[in-house]
Amino acid sequence: MYLECGGVRTSHNNCFGEYDALRAKGKCAYCIQVNIDRGAPPLERCGGFDAYTEIESAAFGIFPQIDHLQEFHDAYPEATFVYTWRPFESWIASVNKWHGNDPTNTLRDKFSCFNITGLPAGAGEEDEDMRRFYDSHRERVRAFVRDHPGHRLIEIDVESEGAGDDLENTFGIDRRCWGNRNHMPGEDD
Repeated sequence: MYLECGGVRTSHNNCFGEYDALRAKGKCAYCIQVNIDRGAPPLERCGGFDAYTEIESAAFGIFPQIDHLQEFHDAYPEATFVYTWRPFESWIASVNKWHGNDPTNTLRDKFSCFNITGLPAGAGEEDEDMRRFYDSHRERVRAFVRDHPGHRLIEIDVESEGAGDDLENTFGIDRRCWGNRNHMPGEDD
């Protein structure tokens, strides 16, 4: 991963914190949810990383980066948020294909099962539902950071030819560290 390549101690989905005994299998989403449920800082005892990426569990409907912005702010009022995005058409194509460990349900199916901020349970069958969710989440994050100026928001279009340059200019980590590491079989390069 990009940050890890640059020497930043980074978690990508796995935290291997104190709550591994749960069925969590080291997933950050579980550790974060346990902390939020008990009123503790979201990342407490979740591995002590410098950066956390892909902190959700779609299989169990835990999306802390969507549903718990306030809790992150309360605990980390000067945190930097890195918002990676791509054009909606590419995102929805991926959401429609991604199965994770469950070949019977796509990520879109999983999204529609859970009540997620901006996408109520049962919504999401229509592309317009998903577009509204996609666009409103991005705007909600932007507004949240505007309303909480201690934070910094870095937005990166992961499909941009200049993404590596943008990241290097922002973080000082060599652009050659950038690349598609979450590539699904069958997707075009």
